[in-house]
Amino acid sequence: TIIDEKRLQFAYLFCIEDGSLERTLDHGKAIGPQGISLTDMHAVTSGEDLVIKLWLISSGELLWTVPAPSTLISAVVLTSSHLLATGSTTVSALSLSDASEQHQLELAASQSCDWAHLATDGSFLVLSNRARQATVWTL
Repeated sequence: TIIDEKRLQFAYLFCIEDGSLERTLDHGKAIGPQGISLTDMHAVTSGEDLVIKLWLISSGELLWTVPAPSTLISAVVLTSSHLLATGSTTVSALSLSDASEQHQLELAASQSCDWAHLATDGSFLVLSNRARQATVWTL
């Protein structure tokens, strides 16, 4: 996945075998620094327009668009069944099937989130911030 620096609203998906361009996803507005996440079936984008979009990778079809659950989205992370959207002090788990909010994790005010990383097997979510603090959640 490459995000074009001149036109940040586009995410380009390339074939790993031959480097050919497979899909172009047009978010519509600038995508944030951690505003894209992929699984083998889906891609998600979020950006300055404070909306989250879920895409089907095989066709590039936009499945749904929802307002961000927070006024600031630090990162989006996909699991096999949920989309995790991190705000400055919350993490919202949205259902992939209908975008409904399933859970919301609250962070202490001193544990704000700037980055989110999901363990390869999807069992842990690590949130970190510029103050060098980390929070680990078991999913």
